[in-house]
Amino acid sequence: MESSKNKKTTFSIIGYFIFLLTNCTLVSFAFVVYHMITRSTTDYAIIAIVILLYIILSALIATIIDYFRRKTMIEKPLIKILNATDEIIEGNYNIDLKVTHTLNKYDAFDLISDNINQLALELRNVEMMHNDFISNVSHEIKTPLTIIQNYAKALTNDNLNEESKTKCIKTIIQASYKLTNLVNNMLNLNKLENQGIMSSRKEVNLYNSLSESILSFEEIIEKKNLELICHLEEIYIYSIPEYLSIIWNNLLSNAIKFTNEKGTITIWLYKEDNKAVMKISDTGCGIPKEVGNHIFDKFYQGDTSHTSEGNGLGLALVKKIIDLIGGEILVQSQVGKGSTFVVKLTNQNH
Repeated sequence: MESSKNKKTTFSIIGYFIFLLTNCTLVSFAFVVYHMITRSTTDYAIIAIVILLYIILSALIATIIDYFRRKTMIEKPLIKILNATDEIIEGNYNIDLKVTHTLNKYDAFDLISDNINQLALELRNVEMMHNDFISNVSHEIKTPLTIIQNYAKALTNDNLNEESKTKCIKTIIQASYKLTNLVNNMLNLNKLENQGIMSSRKEVNLYNSLSESILSFEEIIEKKNLELICHLEEIYIYSIPEYLSIIWNNLLSNAIKFTNEKGTITIWLYKEDNKAVMKISDTGCGIPKEVGNHIFDKFYQGDTSHTSEGNGLGLALVKKIIDLIGGEILVQSQVGKGSTFVVKLTNQNH
């Protein structure tokens, strides 16, 4: 770009001098021819003065033309660009620079204008996502806090019987667990998005890793009277154990939450095309088709009737981890019949 600009500047200067030299030559030649034909006795000093005046006049006209050319083709678009950058610095991202196409060509100013428009658009999107994030976080934190406050206040009532007190305490504990889970998911997701993977890979027995996660949900599975069917093979891959646990825990938690009592959850772990595959299927409420494209977005919960069950960060965190450690996650679902999540992990020894 810099080389092209220098060439254009050099060409402009050379063209300017060629223009003057050509004009001077033509005028001089015209005077010589006129003198030869008419055999005029005109003093050559006068001819020289006329030629000099013509050069000065030509230079003046060329300077005026160049001034207005620079004013319209350089300064005006440059001022617009500077004003636009000032607006962006002040936090106004509603910028839409009009492409001028000077001399009916797409020049450097048009390219800069397009880049500034694109930057402003991206900043608008970031600002919108930031505002949505703050709004969602505020809502998700406010809900369990309100529950804790209300039930804690109820506990101060001296006339409350033991059964009601126990119920209040259990509700407060559940709300605090939800709040803790939200904070942990936010911290993990933020760490992954801003720092990437900090842990080193090591050989992991997926059978043991997944089994430990399943056992941690044993109490709630029994409480909901769910049928759990497992088909697990012993598979070893190089990965990050703590991140795998987050994947298993979020998928298991998701399946348990949205499966009604006496429902069935089936888990497979097997090897396919040199990839480790974990599949978890439930007989829950299912996911509507219009929700499927957003199921891994932060704070997206799909059916609003389930907003009390989760915080919309679990699946976003799972997707981020899988992208980072190498793999993919797929979802198949039918409303009223249940969902199946399929995780495929690549074996990367580095």
